This record gives sequence, C-alpha cells and structure tokens, in this order.
Amino acid sequence: METQGKHKLTQEDLVVLLQEKADELGRVPTKKEMPTEIIGAIHREFGKWIYALEAAGLRTPSETTLLRRKHSKAKWKKLHRHGVGEEMKK
Repeated sequence: METQGKHKLTQEDLVVLLQEKADELGRVPTKKEMPTEIIGAIHREFGKWIYALEAAGLRTPSETTLLRRKHSKAKWKKLHRHGVGEEMKK
C-alpha cells in the first residue's frame, strides 16, 4: 500500500487504500494495521473509522446505527427549524 506523500488524500483515495488493505489481509483491516497518516486522513475526511469502512463497502451499518442516525438527523432538523442552533453559528 502506497500513500501519496504530501498530497492530501481524498475520500476516494482512502476508500481504495482500505479496499487494497482488506484484499491483502483477506478481511477488514483494523486501525492498528493502517499507517498513522492514513488514520489521520480518514478522521479528517470521514470523521469516524466506521464511516470510512462503510464507504469502502467493508462494513454495513447495523439497524441500531441506522435508527440512531435517522433520529439524530430528525432531532437536528427540529431544533434548527425552531431557531435553536442559530446562536451556535455566530
């Protein structure tokens, strides 16, 4: 697996790197098995390791995770509709 030097890795680059590592290992890689700069880029581009794995097709979110995300988005929309959160933007 080759990183791209000082070039900023895109989400697409990271997906390919994760898929290559999975092919190499024959399973889903762990964070510890990836270079530090890749982990940093994943956190910058995806926020969480599991989101990167999902984007790479290496993990499917559980029903609980999907419900939690749906609930969280609905709650944010409701708060935003009522003006809550506008103060946060200032």
